[in-house]
Amino acid sequence: MPFPLIETKLAIPRIRSALVSRARLNDRLEGGFESRLVLVSAPAGYGKTTLLADWAHGGGHPAAWLSLDEGDNDPVRFWSYVTAALQTLWPAAGADSLPMLSAARPVPPPAFLTVLINGISAPRPEGPALFVLDDLHLVAAPPIFEGLAFFVDHLPDSLKLAIGTRADPESLPLARLRARSQLCEIRTADLRFTPAEAAEFLTRTMNLPLTGADTAALEARTEGWIAGLQMAALSMQGNPDPAGFIRAFTGNNRFVLDYLLEEVLQREPPGMRSFLLAISILEKLSAPLCNRLTGRDDGQALLEKLESTNTFLVPLDSERRWYRCHPLFADLLRRRLAEENAEALPGLHLRAADWYARNDDPAGEIRHALAAREPGRAAQAVERCFLQVLARSEVGTLIGWLRLLPEEILRARPWLCVWDAWMFILTGQAEAIESRLQDADAALQTGKLPPAEAERIRGYAAAVRAQVAFIQGGIAEAIRQAADTMGKLAPEDFVINATTAMIQGAAFGYTGDFSAAAESFKRAKALSLAGGNRFNAMLGSVGLAQITAARGRLNDAYRIYKDSLGLTEASALLGPGYAYAHLADILREWNRLDEAFRYAQKGVEMCELLGQAELLMTAYVVLARIQRGRGDFGAAAGTLDKARRVASVISAWSLDSVLLQQARIDLAAGNLEAASRWARESGYSAEESPIFHREVGLLTLARVLAGEGKRDSAESLLERIQSGAAKTGSRVSEIEAGLLRAMNFAAQRPDDPRVKELLEGALAFSEPEGFTRIYLDEGEPAVALVRRWQDGSRLRPPPRFPRLRSRSANASWMCCGSWRPGARTRRSPRPCTSRSTRSRPT
Repeated sequence: MPFPLIETKLAIPRIRSALVSRARLNDRLEGGFESRLVLVSAPAGYGKTTLLADWAHGGGHPAAWLSLDEGDNDPVRFWSYVTAALQTLWPAAGADSLPMLSAARPVPPPAFLTVLINGISAPRPEGPALFVLDDLHLVAAPPIFEGLAFFVDHLPDSLKLAIGTRADPESLPLARLRARSQLCEIRTADLRFTPAEAAEFLTRTMNLPLTGADTAALEARTEGWIAGLQMAALSMQGNPDPAGFIRAFTGNNRFVLDYLLEEVLQREPPGMRSFLLAISILEKLSAPLCNRLTGRDDGQALLEKLESTNTFLVPLDSERRWYRCHPLFADLLRRRLAEENAEALPGLHLRAADWYARNDDPAGEIRHALAAREPGRAAQAVERCFLQVLARSEVGTLIGWLRLLPEEILRARPWLCVWDAWMFILTGQAEAIESRLQDADAALQTGKLPPAEAERIRGYAAAVRAQVAFIQGGIAEAIRQAADTMGKLAPEDFVINATTAMIQGAAFGYTGDFSAAAESFKRAKALSLAGGNRFNAMLGSVGLAQITAARGRLNDAYRIYKDSLGLTEASALLGPGYAYAHLADILREWNRLDEAFRYAQKGVEMCELLGQAELLMTAYVVLARIQRGRGDFGAAAGTLDKARRVASVISAWSLDSVLLQQARIDLAAGNLEAASRWARESGYSAEESPIFHREVGLLTLARVLAGEGKRDSAESLLERIQSGAAKTGSRVSEIEAGLLRAMNFAAQRPDDPRVKELLEGALAFSEPEGFTRIYLDEGEPAVALVRRWQDGSRLRPPPRFPRLRSRSANASWMCCGSWRPGARTRRSPRPCTSRSTRSRPT
């Protein structure tokens, strides 16, 4: 589990031996067991929990239980408890889905729920199990209900879900389930005590000497409201004239609840009454905590006495260690405390905060420190536990705490300023980031922190600025800020160090400094593994594989991608979609199109499930490239249209990369007009000096220029691209530029000696790594050029390079060939001898 769980929340509540028999409702529940969902919905005090607990204990079905409270509004906490409850039935449930809750980025609910549901879908020998979610009305976070709706829609036959709540959960598909007869509903009218049940409750459970007429009158006055009957019965304890009390009692008066609670409270001895008032500020009660608040040492005895006298105290476990007050009774107690002894409230809350701090419960400490109007203490608690809570991915909890702190307190604490800026990145509020970082800088100027700690805070701020710079396309600034970060952080700051190394790797890669990028990605992976973060380790591994592939080492990149799959598949679904997409692209280059298509589809499905925009865009682009290779230009255009919609919400940079791929499809389909329009609007220029991250766009521009008959301009641009790629080690761009130059010369003078020189250089680099699609995607002219040198020359093209019949560029030859990883030749690659390139190592 990502954090310690309160096991009592998973215990089915105990049922009193004097429980009123409700056979009619138990029969309804059993009849509804064939439904997808059982909903027990009614206001407070109608016996929802008791009914469901009785069914769970005696229904003959294996049962799991989860009692919810306000603290479960954080999605990570909610689904961790759901998983823990299900593990009481399926011990292995959550082995693969739980780590997703601790991932570095927030995970959309369908991702981990798919894995969780698959883990509980196997049929049980004893039949379907029951899972009860009680007090769902205490949860209001929309992301939780989005996931819960998905959970309900995809429940396996092995599990039936029952929900107890005071209000219908509007986000669940109740109308659809009702229309399909998949919903069993028990509501207020069903839960009201019948006259017979009311008589049994009052005379046998509450042991009141009432006549049949008295019980019927009280049942009629309360309209079967169980809590009303209980409060009336408590008020009548020891009353010499119960009939007179019933005659004076009016159940439809809105002040009845206050009246009855007042009657109960006033009958308590002074010591018990003061005890109840003091502990009313607590959500959950335990003897040590109650003793701390009251200064007494008999808290356990008092709690057990309150339970035994039915004074609205609900035990949460069988050992009588934890209790809670009935919420209506607690409301009255708090109101009475505020009226009688308001000056005591701050001290009570501070004592509660002290107890929670000593028992390592920062959430409780922060809640009571804020209630005591001590925001400074709450801020200190947030600072102490922030990284620990962030490691559990409880982002919603952290943001909630930060928003509860007064602005002046937050701005005065540089740690909180930096972390708030970090939260702004995660929530997409880029406009607020720099302002908050400036607040941190201003707070540091006061000199109140030790120099070493101040320097560490500046390192975190630099890391945030590096992320922002990279997202906005400021590569040089991202590299500078990342370097500044690495010089200020402590070695044990694994998360931020790994994240910064990842930013460095990506930024170096964009500039073409592959050696520095590879070292950064290796460092990111090592730091992530040292810190136990497998997701970040996967990102580092994928980054390294991308650099390796750009260098033309496809076999090595393939193995690294496979290793990254091992990291992510062992922990969560957050990464495999991304890794599958990149694996598919290598298989595409090896012309294993059917296999590549399967990998790409799998990657797209996973990334769609996750909703991670950057990953999804990459998966769509790879799938479109494969569809283009199969000659299905319509499908490729449709896939790129999806990629364009995703890219439009990321950045202009991302959108440009998708439009570039569309231009490649237009060229392959013979739509030169559309490609030319892209060239005019793209911002690429035939005169610019190529740098790595613009090489793909410039290569596409060169194709457009050649298609428009501007072959001299195309040659000049391609020569500069090939020369620059040779210097940086960008082997893929070097091969591609050499091939395009050979084609350009051949189109003008087929016997030009530069054609053979350029083609030999390109193929010499291609052969050891199995590059194939790089030729096939240029259409039949490129392949015919290769065929010309396959016989009667010293050129040896890649093994099993496809032999072609005379077909158009859209024909079936685009799908032949079957390069396999590791199929290296013994001959060393022959460097290109063209006058426009230099000899270089492989």
